[in-house]
Amino acid sequence: MGSFLALAPLGSTAALASLAAHVVQELDQFRAPPTDEELARRNPDKLSPTQLNNLQRWGYPYVMDAFRFHITLTGPLNKSLRERTKAILRPLFEPTLTDPFTVNNLSLCGQDEHGMFHQIDRKTLTG
Repeated sequence: MGSFLALAPLGSTAALASLAAHVVQELDQFRAPPTDEELARRNPDKLSPTQLNNLQRWGYPYVMDAFRFHITLTGPLNKSLRERTKAILRPLFEPTLTDPFTVNNLSLCGQDEHGMFHQIDRKTLTG
């Protein structure tokens, strides 16, 4: 994903995207509004109209139709380091990458003053 390394599912992710959109909509009332600094950090001039609308409405550009489920593995890496890192990680992940996965828990996370996320609570999805 750009200059980051991430794991992303293959095939249809419609059900996962629907779950993510539902969670964003239902929990939005508990979200602190983004500060001007946070909005500026998202580079609004480089966002698509949809992403800009999401940023203004939901506080983050990559939700709803712009959402793409992924598990971030690294921060930004230059191309050379990204390729070397992929070569190291591939044999570790490859044996399980074809296995289907189930989303059976949902974690509520909060962001501290340093921009780091921490789990506040975790709930099992039962329905």
